[in-house]
Amino acid sequence: MSDGELGLDEVRLDDISTAEPSSQAVAPPYRLEPPESIDASIVYKLYRGTTGEVEAQSRRIWVEFPALQLCWAAFDRPPQPQHRLSLLDLACCSCGPANPQATDGFSELLRMEIWGDGDGSCRPRGKSDDGPGMCRTGQAPSAQSTALSAVADAGATELVQVQNGGSLPSEKLRVARMPLLSVEANSLAIKEFSVALQKLLASRDSEGASKLEFIQRSLFQYLWRHQGVQLAANSEQALYEAQAVLAFNLDPKEGVKYLKGKLGKVTDQEVGEWLAQMSTLNGGLDPTLLGNYFSRMDAIEVYKAFVCCMDFQGLDLVAALRKLFDTFKPGGEGQVISRIIELWADRYFAQWLQMKDTAVPKTDYAAADSVFSTAFSVIMLNTGLHVASKKATKKGPVDMGAMTPEEFVKNTRRVVGENEVPEEALLSFYQAVKEAEISMQPMPRVAFSRLPVQPDIEGWLMAVLALLFSGGGLGDFQGPEER
Repeated sequence: MSDGELGLDEVRLDDISTAEPSSQAVAPPYRLEPPESIDASIVYKLYRGTTGEVEAQSRRIWVEFPALQLCWAAFDRPPQPQHRLSLLDLACCSCGPANPQATDGFSELLRMEIWGDGDGSCRPRGKSDDGPGMCRTGQAPSAQSTALSAVADAGATELVQVQNGGSLPSEKLRVARMPLLSVEANSLAIKEFSVALQKLLASRDSEGASKLEFIQRSLFQYLWRHQGVQLAANSEQALYEAQAVLAFNLDPKEGVKYLKGKLGKVTDQEVGEWLAQMSTLNGGLDPTLLGNYFSRMDAIEVYKAFVCCMDFQGLDLVAALRKLFDTFKPGGEGQVISRIIELWADRYFAQWLQMKDTAVPKTDYAAADSVFSTAFSVIMLNTGLHVASKKATKKGPVDMGAMTPEEFVKNTRRVVGENEVPEEALLSFYQAVKEAEISMQPMPRVAFSRLPVQPDIEGWLMAVLALLFSGGGLGDFQGPEER
């Protein structure tokens, strides 16, 4: 490989700084490279998460790689701001018996504890962390880090050993006596999650926090690698499915052609059902590219079949929208969003009819059009509270003037009557959106199309799988022009 080329899993982020005079030497482009100690199975395990009890409440716990945060929330619900921890602010995690002295049958109960990193100075750094978006030595600590430091100063102790979670750096870590998060469960899955998380934190400490950014940008490549290896080990049919996922992540239109040709998914109904299975159950499909595909007019029938495979029973309107847009990110113009929500409203309304008597908050939609009108109003609220407020000009932030609850109710009343969606329900929707954004924007990613892929998808896939099965590293594969 020549000096100017990048390997399979390297990312080049060109230096866009123009502050230096042109007479001076231009700094080489910043390069992101994969962590050596983290494989696809670890990323997949953390991405899928585990379940357990947090403060006696059943919760799902997972790593949200696009935000580089450890999150926990009720099932099918987004995490609240106070239920998110930056991966840069975590020191370590441990997992062991919740009650080692128990003799009454409860000894199998496991407890995972997540410990904080204080102000960040107590964690030894490995390689340079000067990657874009990464915390650097000497920067002002975050509000969360400052809070952690205050807790540690109030009553700190030294943690010198972590159970079942891998080795810690030789230097002792000052952490608060109380963990930031404690989770209890009877399943060994929580122990496996703890080990995976500790390996991720150990990689961050020994190889640098830029490795987290690499995983963030390459998330769905990692997920595809994991699923591709698992599927390919099962059957030839499963191998074709792995190839179809890769082809779709390269180019959705070409991926659908491959799906029809190799897997016999000829009709739009069959393609939509397959996409739903891959995106909601198997993982590996890039939500941004899936959203781009569903934004096309010629994919409407496929999208109809896709959304009909999703289960929204028991979810209020906001939670159902979150579940929908967790699978794909449409981005695009208002007309595209409107079409996507309109087709989704038919599915949601049909399922809502079966649970209307127990639905909370109480609503009485007369038709799918009422669901669509309310949902579109919620999306406009989401845009005003979160998306538009993030946009800024080069001169500084733009004051968008956040929509108030009263304005949201007034706007929605223009299209939906109070007999269908009472004010109590609208205020509940407002509060839910205000507390947590409905994520619809494209995710940070490294496009598959930037990789040195052969025109023959199958040949490239077989080479990658052979490399992975032989124990090769993520950065070892070479494109055809390099061999």
